[in-house]
Amino acid sequence: MTLRNKTYYHIQRPGINRNIWNKGDCLQTSRMRYNAFYSGLLRDTVGKADANGEPIGLIKFSNLIFDKDKNGNTIDQYNDYESLFYELQDNSLEYEDLAQRLHWALLQYLKWIREEIFESVRTEIDNKLPSRKHCIWVCTEGDLQKWWDLFKNNADNKIVELKLDNKNQVHLGDGTLIEADTFSIEEYKSIAKKYWSGKIDSFEEVEYSYEGEFKIINKFNDIKDI
Repeated sequence: MTLRNKTYYHIQRPGINRNIWNKGDCLQTSRMRYNAFYSGLLRDTVGKADANGEPIGLIKFSNLIFDKDKNGNTIDQYNDYESLFYELQDNSLEYEDLAQRLHWALLQYLKWIREEIFESVRTEIDNKLPSRKHCIWVCTEGDLQKWWDLFKNNADNKIVELKLDNKNQVHLGDGTLIEADTFSIEEYKSIAKKYWSGKIDSFEEVEYSYEGEFKIINKFNDIKDI
């Protein structure tokens, strides 16, 4: 697929570690700093809970929840299963909240594991491929509406049109391969090899990643302005 003559866009989302770009800015990615995506991932993998004023990890916190009831009794001290049932029922909301927090933490750690494996496989294949830790993500006009709809929950999002200094440094990857689940290490490696090969099985979700210099040509508040 020819990428050289395509026009590229980037959806700029406000938030922590996200710089504001303006028309005319000449910018460059850097292997010396992480992009907003990976920085946010590192920040979100820190899951803590409050235990009597002390922040502890969610696994230690869950041990406290499951090992003792509100009266301080350990679960295995119950001989009366009816009492145990009502005790668990009384704590159901606490268990549900804990389950949601553990699910979120697990998902973020799985994403981190995936990105570490993808990065390792990338360097093995070709270190010149754009790193998912340091790149910017761009899209073509044909995919812009889909990505704009995906991030439309934030009214402050902007669309910037980019001039890439070296379009040969754009990598086209199959976005449907970017999953976070309880895969084995070997399964993640296999998925990563397929992703970095550039082979696209489904054009429902394609990813263009880029490392290098770029210039902001235009900036739009809404896709209707293009």
